[in-house]
Amino acid sequence: MKITLSSVLLLLVTVFFAGMCGVSFAAEESAEETYIQENNFPVTYAELIAAFGKLTEMDIEGYLEDSFADGDVQFTPDTPITREQLATFIKRFADAIGKGPRGAWAIRLDYADLEEVSDWAFEGVMFCTMRGFMSGKPGNLFDPKGIVTRAEAAAILDLIAQDLLDAAQTEMGGFDSFFDELIALERAMGEIDWAISVGDVPPEEIEGKSLEIASLSAEYLSLYTSETMREFFAATEAAWDDADDITIGIYREAKREYDKLMCIPPDEYEAFSELQVLATSAWGEAKEKSDFSIFSPYLEQLVEHQKRVIGYRQDAGFVYANPYDAMLDDFEPGMTVAELDAFFEELRRDVVPLLERIMSAEKIIRDDFRRREVPLDVQKEVSPFLMVTASFDMERGQLRESEHPFSVSFGRNDTRITTHYYENDFFDSFYSVLHESGHAIYDQNIAPELDNTILGTGASMAVHESQSRFFENMAGRSPAFWEGIYDELILLTDGYFDDISALELYEAVNIVTPSPIRITADELTYSLHIMVRYEIEKMLFNEPDLKIEDLPGIWNEKMREYLGITPVNDAEGILQDIHWSYGEFGYFPTYALGNAYAAQILNAMEKELDVQSNLRAADFSEINAWLAEKVHRHGALLSPDEILAQITDEGFSPRYYTEYLTGKYESLYGL
Repeated sequence: MKITLSSVLLLLVTVFFAGMCGVSFAAEESAEETYIQENNFPVTYAELIAAFGKLTEMDIEGYLEDSFADGDVQFTPDTPITREQLATFIKRFADAIGKGPRGAWAIRLDYADLEEVSDWAFEGVMFCTMRGFMSGKPGNLFDPKGIVTRAEAAAILDLIAQDLLDAAQTEMGGFDSFFDELIALERAMGEIDWAISVGDVPPEEIEGKSLEIASLSAEYLSLYTSETMREFFAATEAAWDDADDITIGIYREAKREYDKLMCIPPDEYEAFSELQVLATSAWGEAKEKSDFSIFSPYLEQLVEHQKRVIGYRQDAGFVYANPYDAMLDDFEPGMTVAELDAFFEELRRDVVPLLERIMSAEKIIRDDFRRREVPLDVQKEVSPFLMVTASFDMERGQLRESEHPFSVSFGRNDTRITTHYYENDFFDSFYSVLHESGHAIYDQNIAPELDNTILGTGASMAVHESQSRFFENMAGRSPAFWEGIYDELILLTDGYFDDISALELYEAVNIVTPSPIRITADELTYSLHIMVRYEIEKMLFNEPDLKIEDLPGIWNEKMREYLGITPVNDAEGILQDIHWSYGEFGYFPTYALGNAYAAQILNAMEKELDVQSNLRAADFSEINAWLAEKVHRHGALLSPDEILAQITDEGFSPRYYTEYLTGKYESLYGL
């Protein structure tokens, strides 16, 4: 960004000289409008004005007065300027453009001739010494009454150009290396976590890796809460009117995170990072053995930590109507329990009756083939086909296997997803690949100018989830999509589904069958799974007498209440998700919001594109381009509300989601 100084030259003439020795100045340019040559001739007032005119790229015509009087002393444009006058000139100039010292400030001056500095010039001398614009001469003299030479002025103005004038143009440039280091630390932690998740780290090394992450986390916190970050905030605030959108966006995101981090003692932050890694490992073991007691001590520690975090924030001035609001705000900024209660109530009002109608419907959907055993090597041929069909750029990403499917981005040119294969459940990996590809495609389409900045991510967790849900459900579970991929899929699956039609495949993958597992739940009941987690998380932060060991029973009761089923063990019940092992309370509600955002985005897209024709052709190029333009390229530069507003001309409305579900499932079941 570049500063605009609409009246700087007028300030130079009428303000900066005011009070300096009492001058009267008849201003005009020097004969050649000399620009401070490298020689020992003195610098005149006119030459200084011309030099600043060039530095600020301002046309000085119209800013120069024919005359200016202050006192009885008369000066011509050729009158030389003294060192203390120049120092005061620079200080007042810095103040005028918002680059002067802020708050209480002063430095100790020890020049041998300090007593010769005029009272009106003292602050200017301090400022220029402090910023390194001017320094002493031999013998530790400032020489305040000495005449400034062109050589001296050239060196001083060069420093000013870099520090004051270029500061606005290179506001981020001056902090590039700082933010690069932050991102490098974040990615280093992500690389370790990735290696653990995909099995590249031996079990014996996991604890050691947790210590590495803890150390990196402490360094990250120290850097994020450093004086450099505060300097970035101050510099951006000073140049706010001239700041570009990216700088303001980075400021907004960094300040929000900074204010939260500053509440947390460094040792607490480091201990939490180590706890996350240990808890994740314990969760994996607990799920494998279907034993919640292995994980419960870690979960209790995670909850207690987050309660302390809420207390730290409240002590620092954060205000929450409900303690759980603090957790929600971490993943969907501004979201509250009050808003989500209303949202889930609307879903409960519309989805539950629809589910009841479907469960009593006469139509029988064939789905026996869904449990056919398909060799893993066959399934692994289908995954890249789905990714490429959805417009995932394989040159800028990769697919691995993990216990729990997830996606991660190390920049728009390094996006990674995982899946988990089951020989007797072909469609589990099929849809997890589409889901995670939606996340990764979002990351791949973020604008290049946002890459490697803290804006190079999604607008929010819910917006990110809307893209995975769009590819998985709105596209991937549509009849048009199955028509489009059917022939190629039959070839790739080597005869395992030759006897099944595209229509039968479409109906089978949309069958409504309440399931204990969230990630394999049908599209209709998915939000009911989220309600179970949402209500338990609210309890964790609002009911002090709640015992962690009672959670499996509470979980099972709520599953019976909303879905009419009871998990047979902890592995398919309370231990099925990894999120709590990270301490990510408040994350789950973004999944339901993501579904609703996706339906609203689809509604807007269908007004501009023939979406179904594109899907029947298995061609996502136009769909992907639309999403890239309307959603993806903005990264975190726009808020969720801003994205929805520019697409739909209205804010978030859950009615598109309930209308989408109602229309789809009434048609599918002939209701």
